[in-house]
Amino acid sequence: MGAISSGAGSAVFEWRGGLYRLKRCGFKDQGLGGPPIADRAFFRDAEGTLREVSVETPRGLCAPELIDSELRALHAARREGLVRDMTVAARYQVGEAGASVLFAITSDVRADEFYLHARDLGLRGLALTVFHDVGALYATAHRAGFTRGVGNAWFGNDVVLPDGNISFVDVENAFVPTDLSPPLLEFVQTCDLLQYRSALVVAFSSESTLRESAGAAIGAFQNGYQKRHESGAAGERAGLLRSTSFAGLRSER
Repeated sequence: MGAISSGAGSAVFEWRGGLYRLKRCGFKDQGLGGPPIADRAFFRDAEGTLREVSVETPRGLCAPELIDSELRALHAARREGLVRDMTVAARYQVGEAGASVLFAITSDVRADEFYLHARDLGLRGLALTVFHDVGALYATAHRAGFTRGVGNAWFGNDVVLPDGNISFVDVENAFVPTDLSPPLLEFVQTCDLLQYRSALVVAFSSESTLRESAGAAIGAFQNGYQKRHESGAAGERAGLLRSTSFAGLRSER
């Protein structure tokens, strides 16, 4: 059993015909060594007040509170169709301060990976549908009272599923309905959009061949967000996935 990908303390691997993502299992080159890092998580206290906690966590693992926060948000996000993949297979406690979680998934083909592949094949219109549909997914999330939260709104933190639909990935910093007051909710949702657009600018500016496309990508994202419906290109994206050997796609056996 070998990892398909590994980085940022997580790994994707195939096992017995299934595809799994183990979130926080040490870094590829560093393992679990090094000084601890500060993790943050949001929770409700006994009086129902939303609070933020910061705890020192072994490097390469998650704080147990952060795992609990993600599983809470994941349950709510699945009900709204924001996460169409990812079911919890196991949760692990590593000592007192560390934890990790194993998700059964069907795809780890990130939105940025699909975009680059489609663009390199000359399918620029199909490539841009990814941004449109990510925008539509953000609109669905915001209408339902969700936010992506601090650090989750960035280019590539979404996957293209085998059926061509788009799904959120990380939701550990997401706020779910009733977490925030209306003014604060509006502010954080605005931050979601600013963070995603800013991340696009940074990502596209890092490669000279992408610079001319940054405006088109942001425009497609904005269009999807404002129209609040998907592009209808899921079937075409699924066809490209079937015709291409993406490592992060569950094998059909």
